[in-house]
Amino acid sequence: MQIAIAVRRYKSEHNLSLATPLALVHVSVLDSDLAETLQGAEDDIAGVTRAAEVTIGTTRNLPLETIYEGQASAPITVSVSPLQGPIH
Repeated sequence: MQIAIAVRRYKSEHNLSLATPLALVHVSVLDSDLAETLQGAEDDIAGVTRAAEVTIGTTRNLPLETIYEGQASAPITVSVSPLQGPIH
């Protein structure tokens, strides 16, 4: 849920339509069990966020813009890369 909220907030703050596609959404989590669960939901995350690609990992993808950093109770970081061209 926090992933979708973070992406919606990012799009709103950048005056983008919620339907605007993103090139990449990367979710970084410290908990390997949670990472595994989220990997099973990559298609759902892509659909909700309109991301051409979704990656899940235990490290941050540094060249991306971090749009959400969770607290100790929800240690999730969400980063995005805006779309640079059409999705194929």
